[in-house]
Amino acid sequence: MQIRTRHFGGILAGAVLSAALLLGGCSTTAENVYDPGHGDYHKWDSAEDAHYHQWVSDTHHDNVEYKKLPPEDQKSYWDWRHNGH
Repeated sequence: MQIRTRHFGGILAGAVLSAALLLGGCSTTAENVYDPGHGDYHKWDSAEDAHYHQWVSDTHHDNVEYKKLPPEDQKSYWDWRHNGH
């Protein structure tokens, strides 16, 4: 009986570690966001999120999720980004 318990513990530990690695890898995914004003796509990841929050601060916009911005504010953001920010 002890042999089964020992093997079960090893299998369980391996499964937990594998699940943690798989789930941890999912948190770094990025989304492509279309910029209609410039006709291109941008990878929205943590770096782009940092730029967005800088734009919110610099331009005194409300801190709302990018997707919830009105189209004219989304255009303003991409204009800002294309101007070297």
